[in-house]
Amino acid sequence: MIPTFVRRRTVPLPRVEAQRTANHLLKRVRPPHRLPVAVYAVTQLLLLAWLVAFFPGLRSFDSVNYVWQVTTGNWNSGHSVLYLALVWACLHLTGGLAALVLVQTVAMAAVLAYSAVALRDLGVRGRWSLAAAAGCAALPSTGAFTVFLWKDVPFAICGVLAFAAACRLLAVRLDGGAPSIRNAATRRQLGLLAVGTAGLMLFRNNGMLPAVGACAVLIVVLAGIRRVLLLLTLAAAALTLLLNGVVYPALGVRMVQGAQSESFLYGDIADVYGRRPADFTAADRRLMARVAPLSHWSGRGSDCWDLDRTMADPFDDDAAAANNARLEALWWRTVRKDPVEVVRVRLCRSQIGWGLLPGPARYNGQTQISLPHVKQNLFTMADWNWQGRLPRARTVLMPRPPSATARRLADSFYRSTTGLPSQIVVWRGATWCYLGYAAVAGYARRRRSWTALALAAPIAAAQLTVLAANPGQLARYMVVPLFLGILVAPLAAARPKAARPRAG
Repeated sequence: MIPTFVRRRTVPLPRVEAQRTANHLLKRVRPPHRLPVAVYAVTQLLLLAWLVAFFPGLRSFDSVNYVWQVTTGNWNSGHSVLYLALVWACLHLTGGLAALVLVQTVAMAAVLAYSAVALRDLGVRGRWSLAAAAGCAALPSTGAFTVFLWKDVPFAICGVLAFAAACRLLAVRLDGGAPSIRNAATRRQLGLLAVGTAGLMLFRNNGMLPAVGACAVLIVVLAGIRRVLLLLTLAAAALTLLLNGVVYPALGVRMVQGAQSESFLYGDIADVYGRRPADFTAADRRLMARVAPLSHWSGRGSDCWDLDRTMADPFDDDAAAANNARLEALWWRTVRKDPVEVVRVRLCRSQIGWGLLPGPARYNGQTQISLPHVKQNLFTMADWNWQGRLPRARTVLMPRPPSATARRLADSFYRSTTGLPSQIVVWRGATWCYLGYAAVAGYARRRRSWTALALAAPIAAAQLTVLAANPGQLARYMVVPLFLGILVAPLAAARPKAARPRAG
């Protein structure tokens, strides 16, 4: 027995002390809020790790194009004008782009935390929703993706937000209730759904298709708020059309959406001509020859895997625009004459949306993954006339990681996932579509409710959009289904009766 006057005070180990501090802080958080707080903390730390490793963020050809547009006054609607405005604001307010990427990580962590709450409403245990959200933040295809300077990042954030809001509304319906506009919680979910829906439409030129498709399913199954859902969807669509049709042109933005959509028609014509040239008349060939040599239409241009090969030189964009009405008429005749061929072309071009394995590399059919590096020629943009703005562009676009070791480790992990077979799980969005459908189907069966199948609507809407019109095999085109597939996977182990009380 040691006398009290000689006892020494026990000093807790740092790990024990940190755990005690964390437990103390967690106890101060209300029980319903502990899950989202924990999910936000974990995912934010993981996303910040990606940002530190690739500071001031990852880049692509599109990233360089954004900077070129906003620093030279060549704004066009080929990319999201709203995202261009964010890039412009960040450059002018901070002199760089790191702040915008940081905001992307904060927003992504927040919507992942919100998704965890939605999964809890559906009966998923907190540990599984935390694991799903952490997986989204840790994987290169979704976590490192968040630190790219890309319009697709806020598009994905809005997709996850809309999905989570829809899940919370559906959870009330599945528990035997009826969402009502008179309920404050329902109004909050509807508000978040509206923000997510509008964001889907504004951050991608084809974002209206998945947004409207998913909302249409919700309108069918959520009888109590059908009119409100319809009005919110129409309002988001009206805002998008107003900005694209009136506001952006008035501000001097060059509108190019029409040219982009017409390129799909040219690709269809080229592929069918390459396979069945006898189906085209002499007048058809003369029309096509005005735009590109027939050898291009039947050769490289007839590659169904990548639309860029059709639109590359010697394809004359100006000649195509001048003869667009006649080319559209030719496309309609081709569809009526060879509908199966046109469908085959679209399925080939959208293989990233439904296939588990990549296509042939010699035709650009492989999974096209943006690697974590910035080329010295800025992805060929440095070879163009930058009107004296190239030095500043290099300053804000080139990587400046604070830790070479962190960058090397992150780069190694990133690249290790791009090959087969890991690519199938990490980068192929179709894989997670099918896993998500299976999880939702099993969940609906356990609940004995057809309504639960509506949980798969956002995934299906995003996938079908890619199947309808897709230019190439870029992995990022399926990033929203990839996020959502990972998030709904825990439904396979959900216990509906174990759903916890909702907080807001």
